[in-house]
Amino acid sequence: MVHYTSELADSNNQEVCTLLCDLLENQPPYKKTRFENAWYYKLISLKELSIRSFCESCDAESVFCATFSGTFKEIATECMTATTNVFDSASSKKYECFDGKSFILTFTFLCAKCKRPHYYSILITDGNILKIGQYPSYTSNEVQDVRKYKNLISKYYPELTKSINAYSQGMGVGAFVYLRRILEHLVESRFTGDKSWKFDEKFKAVEAAEQLIPEELSPAKLRIYSILSKGVHEYTEEECMELYLVVKFVVERMLDIEIEKQENQRKAKAAIAAINKKLQQ
Repeated sequence: MVHYTSELADSNNQEVCTLLCDLLENQPPYKKTRFENAWYYKLISLKELSIRSFCESCDAESVFCATFSGTFKEIATECMTATTNVFDSASSKKYECFDGKSFILTFTFLCAKCKRPHYYSILITDGNILKIGQYPSYTSNEVQDVRKYKNLISKYYPELTKSINAYSQGMGVGAFVYLRRILEHLVESRFTGDKSWKFDEKFKAVEAAEQLIPEELSPAKLRIYSILSKGVHEYTEEECMELYLVVKFVVERMLDIEIEKQENQRKAKAAIAAINKKLQQ
């Protein structure tokens, strides 16, 4: 979930705030995202930002806040010395061009509850923005989010943490393979037909019996079958990096549904026991 506050909290500033929050919260190190020249000025105007992250002290997800008073003075100075101008036809404004200039920014975010610090570094260069470091690491934060699945897929839980670690290091194929193995386990454990069928055929059969692909992804259902079938053998590192979060979302939604089923069964069993005990009195 993205959160932001700034001195210019309007629709014009929102896109760069959203971009920065997504970069810090969700993206692995060294994954490049396009950074427009016009956004430098919006970045300079930013005074505060809040993101969500797991707090080790609170042992729970928390809001982390940073104040940027004076943080961007060096960038502001560099911006004013740029000599090349570009014209943005969409806004009819002229912006200074920063091609060839690179900026490294460091942020300290404090937990809103206990004030524990988290640290981030980003690099803006060649028209791109990327995260080049963070503490605690991307992997340690992401692993906290999947702890709830440890007992559910005990045998395959290490595969899940390894996939997160591989993704954080830009190893897209490896990350995809680990997730695919978990997905195959979830599908195979539900499939009752001919075991000689291909994976995508089994997946479709199980999906027809009980919805596996989240409702939010229904419009892309047929493409997801293809992605899951081809990902391990045909896609490049970059393509697997692109698709990783989609597949991870599918896997986690399947696991969440299974957790919900087990919780409902536990509650139903407790309710039946309570009813029977009452009737026997």
